[in-house]
Amino acid sequence: MKQLTKKPKHRWNQENKWFYISLVLLITFTLVLLAILVACKVISWEWITGYAIAAICTTIALFGVMFSYKALVKTENYYYFIFLFILRIGLYFIPFIFSVFIPNDIFNIYGVLIGFSPIILIPLIQGFEAVIKDNRTTNMFKKNQKKEGGNNVAT
Repeated sequence: MKQLTKKPKHRWNQENKWFYISLVLLITFTLVLLAILVACKVISWEWITGYAIAAICTTIALFGVMFSYKALVKTENYYYFIFLFILRIGLYFIPFIFSVFIPNDIFNIYGVLIGFSPIILIPLIQGFEAVIKDNRTTNMFKKNQKKEGGNNVAT
């Protein structure tokens, strides 16, 4: 009887725990590195504010991607999906507007660019995790060996 009343665990949350861990670690390590560089007076504090605003917008946009995917599957309304896509582009554009048009250099453009690093690095981390988890590279090599009858050595 307990099994019937027990809530099923969501598979999505279990599969993407490495996404959350890598996102938090990437943002934390970058923030610590920028704080050390500010403490050593190599860069100014505007880098951290630019990084903070870009990291916040990037994190919101990455979770927006997941939400828009769920919304597309649930509602099958592609106009809503396009709206969320345009909204995400706007989230990426906000830090650039802040860094360029706000006077007194509160946000540094280089800090903003560093803040957008999860957009590039998270898919690479997820792809690396998939290669390790599924063992794709060794399986593909073994399949090629069986088809061609030996090692792939050029003669």
